Amino acid sequence: MRGHRQRLPADTTLAQAAHQLVGVLVPLRCAPDGTLLGWYRLGNELGPLPVDLTVGELDDEETCFLHFVENRAEWRSIDVDGHRVWQRIGLAVPIVSLVDAFAMQFGLADEPWQLSLDGVVLDDFHILADHDVTEQSQLAIRRGAAG
Repeated sequence: MRGHRQRLPADTTLAQAAHQLVGVLVPLRCAPDGTLLGWYRLGNELGPLPVDLTVGELDDEETCFLHFVENRAEWRSIDVDGHRVWQRIGLAVPIVSLVDAFAMQFGLADEPWQLSLDGVVLDDFHILADHDVTEQSQLAIRRGAAG
């Protein structure tokens, strides 16, 4: 959508901003069967910018673009609350949605859960494609700290 202006709080990360704009400025892109085809990242004409950059760090006069990130599903080993499973995981699915999907699939208790990559807890608004995920990467779903 050309020429649309949207005001967001200065401390909003670009990952959070993209999350807020999907479904408002651009559609949630999916196949007819509901399979998520990808997600979006904010950036300039050259490509996406770092997801942890904040809106306040951007130049108000510079035009931002929503860049589509294809959702490739890859087989990965993931530790789900102490149980190692082999699972196809979408690399362009918001972390909050992946965590929710695993919680539903494995009947995890209704409490906060977090996804970590090589021991680092990932932000809810990131996607795995924001990170360097390799076949050796260690993914884990663990109980998180309460809000």
